[in-house]
Amino acid sequence: MGGLAGAVHLRGDPPDGAQLDRMAMRLSHRGPDGSGRFVDGPVAFAHRLRRVRPSASIQPVVEDDLVVLLDGWIYEHEKLAARAGHEGPCTDAEALLRAWRRWGTDVLEHIDGEFAIDGAYARPRPLMVDSMVWAVA
Repeated sequence: MGGLAGAVHLRGDPPDGAQLDRMAMRLSHRGPDGSGRFVDGPVAFAHRLRRVRPSASIQPVVEDDLVVLLDGWIYEHEKLAARAGHEGPCTDAEALLRAWRRWGTDVLEHIDGEFAIDGAYARPRPLMVDSMVWAVA
């Protein structure tokens, strides 16, 4: 598990990068194995990574106007990515991006796992941010 942080300015002005760095620093104990950040328009995300198994995951995952972050595990993520139309290997965060792109916020109906996710359409839409936490026992 790791940690997620974010800021969204509803008036459209860009978040303070230094503030995002401070939020990420407060999460440093949650993820000593890596970190990532995304700032675009009114949206800013930070991610801290704690590896519990080998992974090539680098986050946030960004493609065009969509950015997603994942903390946790998506079970059978490659099958999820294939159902979303992706071919070939991918990380669970990349599978989340493909699934979100295909099903939007209905993505939770298609995934199984233990996770917290953040996502936003950064452009060209004005703004749509979702923060979801989901656990399956």
